[in-house]
Amino acid sequence: MAKLLYIDTETTGLDPEKCDIIQLAGIIEIDGKEEQSFMFNIKPKDDCQWTQEAIEKHKINKELAMNYFTSREETLSLLTKYMSRFCKQDDYYDRFFMVGYNIKFDEKFIRKFFAEMTQSEKFFNKWFWFPSIDVAQIVALRTLEARDQFNNFKLETVCQAMGIDFDANEAHNAMFDIIKTRELFLKVIGKE
Repeated sequence: MAKLLYIDTETTGLDPEKCDIIQLAGIIEIDGKEEQSFMFNIKPKDDCQWTQEAIEKHKINKELAMNYFTSREETLSLLTKYMSRFCKQDDYYDRFFMVGYNIKFDEKFIRKFFAEMTQSEKFFNKWFWFPSIDVAQIVALRTLEARDQFNNFKLETVCQAMGIDFDANEAHNAMFDIIKTRELFLKVIGKE
C-alpha cells in the first residue's frame, strides 16, 4: 500500500537553524486516492529570524503570524492526529513517503520542528521512509534533453512548461504550492 504525504512549507527565511515554519500544508494520498488535506498557519518561535525576501514572497509578516496564527503545539497535535489516521507511528513497516518540490528544503525545516517539539530526533523517522521523493528531481530526469529550454526550475516555470495551470499570484502559499506539486508529480509519472 503506497502512502504518500505531499508536503510544503513557507518559512521566515532560508536557514532552518535561524528561521522557522509559518505555513505547513499537506495532502495525504493512500493508493492513489486523496484521503486528507490540511493547512496550518503556524506561530513561529519568538526569536526566529525573518528575512525581507521571505516576507515579500509569501506576504506574511511577523505581526500577522505572532498575533493570528496557531501555536506550534496545536499544529503538532493536529498534524499527528491526521497522520495517525493512516499510519501507525511505532510500526516500522507503516510509514509515509514524503513528497515535495525541492523537498530537501522543507524536510530540513520539518525535521527541526519535530525535534524541537518532541525533544527527539527519532520522531520524524517514525513517520517517514527514507529517502523522500523530490518532484523537481523526477522532472529533471524526465526533461534531460530539454533542460536548456527552462529559464529556471521554479515550480511555476516547470508547471507551465508541463501544461499545468499556475496562478503566480497564488504562489508561495503552502496549500496552493502543494496542490500544484501533486498535479505535477502525477502528470510526470503518468497517473494524472
